[in-house]
Amino acid sequence: MDAEPNRYAMFQHGTRKGCPMTPANTDAPLQVGQSEACGPVAFADPRLQSLVLTHGSPPMQSDGNPVELALYTPHPFALQEQQAEALCYEAVHASFAYHLQHNAFYRRYAEAAGVCAEDLRGPQDLVKIPLIPVHVFKGCPGPHEFLPWLTSLSATDIAWPTAAIATDSYQEQIALLYRDCGIQVESIEGDNGAMLFLPFDRVSQRRNVHANILTFFAMYPEFRNLAELTSVTLWPPTFRWPSWIVPQERVRSLLDRPLDLAMLAELSAPQKPRRFVHRFFGRRQARQGIALLAGILARLKEVAATGMPGVLWIPSSLLGVLSHFALEQDGGLRLGSAWRVIQSGGWQPNLEQPLSAAELRMLAAQGLGILPEQVYDLYSPIGSLGPCALSCEAGYLHIPPPLVHPMVVSEAMEPLDEGMWGRFAFLSPLPQAFPGFIVTEDRARLWRRCPSCDRLGPVLDPAISLMHDGEDRSCGNIVRQIIAERLTT
Repeated sequence: MDAEPNRYAMFQHGTRKGCPMTPANTDAPLQVGQSEACGPVAFADPRLQSLVLTHGSPPMQSDGNPVELALYTPHPFALQEQQAEALCYEAVHASFAYHLQHNAFYRRYAEAAGVCAEDLRGPQDLVKIPLIPVHVFKGCPGPHEFLPWLTSLSATDIAWPTAAIATDSYQEQIALLYRDCGIQVESIEGDNGAMLFLPFDRVSQRRNVHANILTFFAMYPEFRNLAELTSVTLWPPTFRWPSWIVPQERVRSLLDRPLDLAMLAELSAPQKPRRFVHRFFGRRQARQGIALLAGILARLKEVAATGMPGVLWIPSSLLGVLSHFALEQDGGLRLGSAWRVIQSGGWQPNLEQPLSAAELRMLAAQGLGILPEQVYDLYSPIGSLGPCALSCEAGYLHIPPPLVHPMVVSEAMEPLDEGMWGRFAFLSPLPQAFPGFIVTEDRARLWRRCPSCDRLGPVLDPAISLMHDGEDRSCGNIVRQIIAERLTT
């Protein structure tokens, strides 16, 4: 690091005009269109700097890229609305222009919608950006078409293999793409079995991982001072959050066998531990099922007994099951005040008697021996490498304002007013391999400010659920036509 002092100049404190470098300067105005390359992040904490640099070096300070400036702006939840809005607009505008130039699929899509970069003159025009339905990324015809299908959605300057990959396995192709090309493909299997695939080149990987690390510690600054923090996970290795907030050697997995989506759905349905063990494993294997959960609890007790602070990462559908089991077996654990639980992945659709977010937090508090305020939620609409929202103590999901422009839209794809329920959509400037302008299948409502805490920026209501209507819309038909044309040319 000493050999490249200029590269890390952005990590030093500074207060250039218009650049919110410290909390005391968060009221300074930031003009739309400002392009001064100021050092955007202040890493006073060497541990935080080390975590970030593990996942790639930021660009040179002189780069001046609006996306990078927004990404490394410190104190995102302390920015005044005008500052955050200006940073986000510049970043999204730059990303939109990039994809119009480098992504043939999105250029055709925007042309069909009649929108060009010159139509964006200020933050109020961001609603004009054409949104891609998330199911477009679930449209791979099959393993044989995997590579050309991914290529058809991606930027033209991504270094894809020139020859087809000779394997029928998605996972083998994904592994080869990462090994040979440095392209990381996020794959998520939905409840209906459809696979969602999102490609991330090295720039996209670095941006998104850095964004998630910085967002986490900005949201929960108390973790920055915990040198012995342990990250404990009940997720498969593909869920990378546990190793982003601590060094890899401080990550502990509590699973002695993988849990896939089918298992989680089955485990979360019944209400009594014995019933769900018998239902999932069958009567002959019920003992192994009980042993699995008992082993998880035993290992969690072992880690907690060290007295070190910890974060438990757990699928939401498993949190209630584990809490029920702990209460029945031992009267509950006693993790204590040094622990936090971060759940994610959705859980209401899998329960016979759905709990509210507050009820699930209370159940987890009783079963694991913590306060309800120590149970947080992570919402990531397109997987762990995409944009995220983290909940505050009251459960509202905070979106990092410089990095994501959130929207709730109607069935006609029109933006809805604050507090109205609709389909969640977002504009993220971070992905370079694909356009981060996506409308999801999630039902949500948005608030400009948190009703509970003093963090600034937009929040989502905790009660996010899946939209009932999964039918294609006109924009989806346009997308299919464009992809079909590209695959046949």
